[in-house]
Amino acid sequence: MGGGDRFVYPRIAGVIRKKIENREYPLGSKIPSERELAKEFYVNRLTVRRALAILESEGLIQRKQGAGTFASSVPRKGDVCRLCGFTQTMKEQGRKAGSRILAWRMLSCAPLYSDMEEQTVGRGVHEIVRLRLGDNLPVSVEYTYVPADILGEVHSCNPEASSLYEIMEQRGVELHESRQEVTIVKAGKKEAKWLEIPEGSNVFLFTFQTYDRQGRVVEYCRAYMRTDKVKLEIELKQP
Repeated sequence: MGGGDRFVYPRIAGVIRKKIENREYPLGSKIPSERELAKEFYVNRLTVRRALAILESEGLIQRKQGAGTFASSVPRKGDVCRLCGFTQTMKEQGRKAGSRILAWRMLSCAPLYSDMEEQTVGRGVHEIVRLRLGDNLPVSVEYTYVPADILGEVHSCNPEASSLYEIMEQRGVELHESRQEVTIVKAGKKEAKWLEIPEGSNVFLFTFQTYDRQGRVVEYCRAYMRTDKVKLEIELKQP
């Protein structure tokens, strides 16, 4: 297709991506062969191969020698404008949420880069490192800091079995708002191992603080999230 080819294969990748997201190609199913796709889109096989390379780099497909190409992942939409925990988000998406505690300790003071230093002086703060799972697959690693007076003593609650937000609400905390920042960074050695991705892979870094109705910071969190497991959508409207 000549020079125009460079404009065609991204569009082909987009069509196939949408079919994977809509589960027209269910997770684990075999997608049409290069020959079949070339016939469907009226292009040559090299163009199809380039389109599939895009999807493979996004983790959406997996090519198996001698067996074909399979849908391997579905990126999920993340609403960055709503205060909603990981567990609730997974439930709304029809996925099974899970957590694995990697580390949990009590610190004498909050991280310097959070806004909870004053309210935790002399009281301590929980540092909880969790691997968050969606359908038993690693999605993110979270470093969460919560004032001791919110959660009580270490291991007096179980954030592996329950949502931290649910635990807070059970303890009378009225969650009000969360201020978030999202950047893309390279996965470090530890995070890459836990997320089962190559070291240096691009990951979303969510940094956010959650406030109660009295204006207290009740949570500071850094979450490293796999880019092939989530898709961010931001809707902008005229006031």
